[in-house]
Amino acid sequence: METSFIGYKTEVIHLHITADTIINIALQPDLKEMKEVIVTGLSRSTELRISPVPAVITTREQLFEYSATNLIDGLANKPGIEQLTTGPAISKPIIRGLGSNRILTLYNGVRQEGQQWGGEHGIEIDEFSIEKIEIIKGPGSIAYGSDAMAGVINFFTPHEIEEGKITGVVDAGYQTNNNQYSISGATSGNINGFNWRARVTSKEAGNYQNIYDGRVFNSGFNEFNWDAQVGLNKSWGFSHIYVSSFDQHLGIITGNRDVNGNFTRANIDTIGQHLETTVTDEELNGYKLFIPNQRIRHFRVGSSNQFYFDKSSLMLKLDYQVNNREAFGHIDDPNEQEIALKLKTSNYNIKYLLADFDNWETSIGVSGMIQSNTNFGAEFLIPDYKLFDAGIYALIQNEFNKFMLSGGIRYDNRHINSKELVLNETGTPEQKFAPFTKNFNNLSGSIGGSYHPDEVWNFKLNLSRGFRAPTLPELSSNGAHDGAARYEIGNINLIAETSLQADLGIEFETDHTTLQIAGFYNHIDNFIYLQKLLNSQGNDSIPDPENGAVAYQYVQNNANLFGGEAGVDIHPHPFHWLHFENTFSIVYGQQVNQPDSSKNLPFMPAPKFK
Repeated sequence: METSFIGYKTEVIHLHITADTIINIALQPDLKEMKEVIVTGLSRSTELRISPVPAVITTREQLFEYSATNLIDGLANKPGIEQLTTGPAISKPIIRGLGSNRILTLYNGVRQEGQQWGGEHGIEIDEFSIEKIEIIKGPGSIAYGSDAMAGVINFFTPHEIEEGKITGVVDAGYQTNNNQYSISGATSGNINGFNWRARVTSKEAGNYQNIYDGRVFNSGFNEFNWDAQVGLNKSWGFSHIYVSSFDQHLGIITGNRDVNGNFTRANIDTIGQHLETTVTDEELNGYKLFIPNQRIRHFRVGSSNQFYFDKSSLMLKLDYQVNNREAFGHIDDPNEQEIALKLKTSNYNIKYLLADFDNWETSIGVSGMIQSNTNFGAEFLIPDYKLFDAGIYALIQNEFNKFMLSGGIRYDNRHINSKELVLNETGTPEQKFAPFTKNFNNLSGSIGGSYHPDEVWNFKLNLSRGFRAPTLPELSSNGAHDGAARYEIGNINLIAETSLQADLGIEFETDHTTLQIAGFYNHIDNFIYLQKLLNSQGNDSIPDPENGAVAYQYVQNNANLFGGEAGVDIHPHPFHWLHFENTFSIVYGQQVNQPDSSKNLPFMPAPKFK
């Protein structure tokens, strides 16, 4: 149980209650910042300060202190966290130089699955519904399996409110650059252990503007999201049922211009001929979306449960998600789906928290997912497939004297069955995707410790092994990817990436000052990346002259990443609201045994001082 209040030290205690019991907890005054507690990737809730795992926490209040347009934009101010963005609605997280399928996104501890290999859409979560975000900077494979190689971002919705209360809140926002407005309303209650919450959010944004182009045509978006939860909290434990829906419609920027440099858009004249017309001021300053555009929908329903026994407990999480991605690009028929992908995912996570033995806190569990992907559009980026993921793990930790030790081990198996796709069945058959079956197995582990000799100093060391199975695009791509302006060719011979990362951290904290320094070294075996293909004359290979896209193929090589972060936070008391914060982060990424011209890894963030 965690008890906290601003201005007092947080108390975390473990209880074994077999009957009605009254417990009095006296919090000790503390001039320092309120101690934060982390649960992601650990056996039990642990005070962030002494956890060996490199992590940061962002609260709802901190998130809204920045004029962010989406969730990831609000996290990018943290040291070691960057974003890859293609507009105000689309941001992909980068942790210490790695992103995409090397970062695992969680929603209340459950994997978020939504075609995350693509760079044309962001995280399908309503930022107004989030209360806290925990970020693990390093492999989290021991608790969550494949894809948690660079780190884990865990989004938490609000806890149940106090017994006997019913509340309501309305949030609103406006941003001048793209005339973006948002409004969100929520209600929650707790009567005799029966608790509920519900939220509805609406957002709309016009075309954003920059110093080079003015307003950028067709860069607007709109969203409508809702979520709800009902549950029961009793002495035997709790059981919650939740449901959420995310619906986002985005314009796609083409950048077409006329001879005068004005934006143009596809149009049809009165006799049905295609032409490009100059975008009017009304269209630039409005909210209407034009062709091409895309729609992202994410629906989920699930249950989160915990049952208390004599000196142990059982956690059970079941979750079902449906992700729809649609792209519309035909001016003749704006409703025709150029790309349509439906991803269905069933997640399970069963975790048994054993009774403490000699102060050792141990958890064992199984987790995984069953997934299927189906194409419904006129074009195909990836094949239809079915995926089965299963893992078994054990986590352990112990705090004694001035030391904290934690570790774990996990075994994973991922089975992929990809289907064949043949085009032009009535004419000359063309095989777009060949069928295949792949299995990936891995043993992951982690061990770390922290030493806190007093209330001021803290030293941390952590070693962890990560794992990532290749994605379907990496294995099977075969065609032009218009969103990335290249022709991608998959590689069926790819094997799983594995990594070994070492983290070292030093923290110094007084009543008015916090200083943090962290360094890391990450060696990745079989790092997967895109390599440009050349033709027999040594020039760019262009498989489809009509499209003109240059060919790239997925290949593998070993890589090393290293760097670190430093930060100082001066917070004079009693002015709790006043902070002077400065942070610095740097990361280098290089391939092994490559010439200087091609050894540097792409998309490495520049050094950042803030």
